Amino acid sequence: MKKQTFVFVSLMVLLSMALSACGALGGAQTTDLKASGTIAAREVNVAPQIGGMVVSVSVEEGAQVKAGDELFRLDDSLFKAQRAQAEAAQPVQSPARPSRSGRSTGRIRRWQRESAI
Repeated sequence: MKKQTFVFVSLMVLLSMALSACGALGGAQTTDLKASGTIAAREVNVAPQIGGMVVSVSVEEGAQVKAGDELFRLDDSLFKAQRAQAEAAQPVQSPARPSRSGRSTGRIRRWQRESAI
């Protein structure tokens, strides 16, 4: 009788271990990490979109900044001169004289109405 009880208990233990292992294989556990907190970077590389001479630095080393904060200012005298040159090259349209593009547009619309196009 003792031998039968021992075999029965041993089988029950093995069966329970097998069933618990099957639960882990069924995908009940996930590998997603969920946490809350703050992320801090020790060092960040910053590169401007354009090149130029740095005129002033607006923040101290180690200071906290957020998106949109001015970090440094570049010399913009060359860009201002190029803009002035581009604006000077633009022809000035007199308000008394209509543009040619307006006449062409009207002409195209008239041809479309007349089904000439």
